Amino acid sequence: MVAAIMAATLQAGRHMADSLSSYEKNIRLNLAVESAVYDVIFELLEQGERSRWIRENGKVQTLLIDNQAVEVISSNVHGMIDVNTADERLLQMLSANLPRIYRVNALTIQAKRDGARYASYSDLSASLNIPLAVFSCVYPYVTLFSGRTEPSAALISEQLKKMIGRIEDEKHSAMEGNTISVAGEVFRINAAARTTQSRTNYLSAEVLLTGRRDFPYLIRSWSWIERCQIAQ
Repeated sequence: MVAAIMAATLQAGRHMADSLSSYEKNIRLNLAVESAVYDVIFELLEQGERSRWIRENGKVQTLLIDNQAVEVISSNVHGMIDVNTADERLLQMLSANLPRIYRVNALTIQAKRDGARYASYSDLSASLNIPLAVFSCVYPYVTLFSGRTEPSAALISEQLKKMIGRIEDEKHSAMEGNTISVAGEVFRINAAARTTQSRTNYLSAEVLLTGRRDFPYLIRSWSWIERCQIAQ
């Protein structure tokens, strides 16, 4: 009996140690991912228009944080659909790309935002009665912080182009030509640890670069987002 109790105790101890080890690994991975986001912010602040994150807008790059590889994408939100300010045509196209059972009429989106902006993605998801797991499939293409009626032709991704069609070229774009400025721009920074572990989410932060020395940046959103797992 005593031997059985001791064996069970040892087994429980090993299980607890394994669980703690797994927990610690996840903490380290999360810290590496968060550090990578701040590295991108500080590089944008220090290098401005010369930063690789401007030159390689929307492209995956790898950072090494304490020997942990982190895959990072930085995108100017002007290349996305602002759900708060986009016109009905774009909202309808956006809705058409939701899984069929969650499609919402564009007028519904407009009606629910009338009089107040959507303050967060969870607010938007809840308002439209769309589960976060479903909203994660649309999240890469939308923002709450660009203030535009349609995405910038210079910054829109190829996938979003396929979804909504061609955007007219703009004569004056903040990100075109040789006079690129990051002051006043909002960037979405997505970061995920490269690991053999099964991780289904990534960190996504949207950051306003203010152009001020005393308050150089403002984090507009900071969320762990599920990867889209739903066939559309």
